[in-house]
Amino acid sequence: MKCQKCGKQAVFHITEMIDATPLELHLCQDHAYEYLHQNGAEPLAEFGPTPCLQEATDELVADDFQVCPYCRAGFQDFRMTTLVGCANDYRCFHDRLEPVIQGLQGATQHVGKRPLRSKGGSNVGPKLVRLRTKLADAIEVEDYELASRLRDQITELENRERLPNSNPASDSACAEDGSVK
Repeated sequence: MKCQKCGKQAVFHITEMIDATPLELHLCQDHAYEYLHQNGAEPLAEFGPTPCLQEATDELVADDFQVCPYCRAGFQDFRMTTLVGCANDYRCFHDRLEPVIQGLQGATQHVGKRPLRSKGGSNVGPKLVRLRTKLADAIEVEDYELASRLRDQITELENRERLPNSNPASDSACAEDGSVK
């Protein structure tokens, strides 16, 4: 969203109630500072000193300048572009990104879609990934008995995942030109 005064990226979204009507403002950092300090007044001055608010603001500002050790992208970069720099950013900024993702997507875990052929069937993809990981671990520690059992389970799941309606005998009953033998 753009600043309503200059067109830069808006980072402050302010809602004021004027005669029971909400007024929404979208401002860049500079114009938000001007708006909040107009007429030389301190924001929220009528409520008296607000040390808790100042501490919270300082903490938020410090969080904005936290950077990912891998890509050197900061949370402020995400706020400006809504793009993360690398996959590690999801770990670095987890506490700040999770509510944003929850609000946008409605969930924080990817659900995905299933192919039409697996109507009502179980989703074995994650189970295959877990089994393959366990297989690699078993091979690494040289537990070959466990590895062979895991290999057999993987093979069984992969065979079950193949098209349930495909019948190899019926495939060979067709001639090369498509006519039935």
